[in-house]
Amino acid sequence: MKFAIVSKFLLSLFLVGSASLVVAQTDAPRPWVSQPEISKSALETFWAIEAKSLPEDNPQLKRLADFKGKPVLVNFWATWCAPCVREMPLLDSFAKENPHLPVVGLALDSLKNMQKFESKVQVSYPLLQLDAHHLKLVKQLGNTKGGLPFSILFGADGQVKAIYLGELHKEQLQELLSLL
Repeated sequence: MKFAIVSKFLLSLFLVGSASLVVAQTDAPRPWVSQPEISKSALETFWAIEAKSLPEDNPQLKRLADFKGKPVLVNFWATWCAPCVREMPLLDSFAKENPHLPVVGLALDSLKNMQKFESKVQVSYPLLQLDAHHLKLVKQLGNTKGGLPFSILFGADGQVKAIYLGELHKEQLQELLSLL
């Protein structure tokens, strides 16, 4: 039973990773998609999530709803996703320069992989882990291709203001500030 669950999780990660490679290699930097149509139920499900934090041996649950009440940039990533890893130093600098706009990294990966990764690449913003069953929700939040990295700008009201599929660059982060 455990083997079947792990196998399904790894297959899901592979599929998302394959999609991210296609997105990263074929898409040039482009504007954010403003005001995408996201269902109320998808938003309610997202804000109800309790994501896991490190360390792996004693993960704590962090309610995503705790981030509501001010704008927040949520970045979906994975340790094996090269574009995700490349954009992390830029996101870290952005988070430090713009404390009024928190950045949260939501990993579609295992806590074990995250812990190994965090020992090599450290960022100042919180990194939380989602389970494989959240992949469907990520698609409902506007990531119809299922690729990574994927970023969402939420307004203080908890509504999606803009989405971006692909590796973020300085230009997209500057544009993001104008969307607030």
